Amino acid sequence: MSDFLKALEERVVVFDGAMGTNIQTQNLTPDDFGGLDGCNEYLVLTKPSAVERVHAGFLEVGCDVVETDSFGSTSIVLAEYDIAHLAYELNLKAAQLAKKVARDFSTTNGPRWVAGSMGPTTKLPSLGHISFLDMKASYAEQARGLLDGGADILIVETCQDILQTKAALAAIFEEFASLKRRVPVIAQVTIEQQGTSQGRGRSRPRREAAQARSPARPRRFVALHTAALQPGHFVSHRRRTRQRLRLEENERTAERGGLGRPRLAGA
Repeated sequence: MSDFLKALEERVVVFDGAMGTNIQTQNLTPDDFGGLDGCNEYLVLTKPSAVERVHAGFLEVGCDVVETDSFGSTSIVLAEYDIAHLAYELNLKAAQLAKKVARDFSTTNGPRWVAGSMGPTTKLPSLGHISFLDMKASYAEQARGLLDGGADILIVETCQDILQTKAALAAIFEEFASLKRRVPVIAQVTIEQQGTSQGRGRSRPRREAAQARSPARPRRFVALHTAALQPGHFVSHRRRTRQRLRLEENERTAERGGLGRPRLAGA
């Protein structure tokens, strides 16, 4: 069992907050972004001190886990900035930066961990924006860079299309098999008020995501260490959501309430 999973058995483990908004508070210039204004992930190469400052700020106030500046570092997203070819390098550097800062704050009694952030990309496979295999290949490249950079955990973040989650998990576990090593995995899924997730109708997203099958091992099912639910509805609906997911008693879950319900302007 990893130190991180052992800590989960013993206490509350605190993750950091948002990378993007904390980058914005630094009032960086276009030059800091290397001409790719708004591409926070590129900062690990052009202005690494800005990223390190965010990590250090969270660790200074007692966070146990910091997430890498790699939320949008798949080749899918980076292609919009014409830097898809840098996907592996950006993920590698993001993990190395976070690991360096986490090491500075780690103690024997207070270890600090790095979670490799893997965002949902800008494509929805359920709507035909991208093929499942192309999305999986992009996630595999990202996972490889984060693992090579020293990430202690991989976190598949804020997916609203269950096929995004399946593609990411399939890629991650294939990389584990290739590298012959594993780290804990967390998958976040968003549940809407109706109890649905994008592309699935009445859903059991955690179970379906965890059953993403690897083509190399079609009869093997992958298992998550933590399922993080992001309900997009009120507290009164959340108990029903958890019951519907039918999570096994020995599996860990986390829940993040939304900061508000979106509404269509002019609707």
